[in-house]
Amino acid sequence: MSKTFARSSLCALSMTIMTAHAAEPPTNLDKPEGRLDIIAWPGYIERGQTDKQYDWVTQFEKETGCAVNVKTAATSDEWSV
Repeated sequence: MSKTFARSSLCALSMTIMTAHAAEPPTNLDKPEGRLDIIAWPGYIERGQTDKQYDWVTQFEKETGCAVNVKTAATSDEWSV
């Protein structure tokens, strides 16, 4: 086994261990703010107005108690508002 291969393998193993440890989900959350503000292009945030099969917002609000406030932007330039 060459030194380069051994070193690369050790680095890959180390990165895997560090990444796996860093990826653990939080065990508790702070107090929720109660509202999620989203800026999106038309049709990306669905409440079921266009098609009832694509209503993720209503279920999200029911499950989390968090109101979703959507601002529709026509261009990416409007996202900086």
